[in-house]
Amino acid sequence: LLDELPIEARGFKSNLAVGEESFANVKGGDFRLVENSPAIDAGRDLSERGVATDATGKPRPLGAQFDIGAYEY
Repeated sequence: LLDELPIEARGFKSNLAVGEESFANVKGGDFRLVENSPAIDAGRDLSERGVATDATGKPRPLGAQFDIGAYEY
């Protein structure tokens, strides 16, 4: 959780700095995305690397494109 990206991570659409409001319950360790999170549909297509599901087994992508992070919204 950052206010801005480190310089090494800038310049890539799929790298975002988001706050706690983008996740279900950060303090409780629940990093599932919530409605209107900027990470939804902002990730890279990782199917070439064998990524077909999220951390809970949901198919990826569920929306227009992959979500950023371990969980699809």
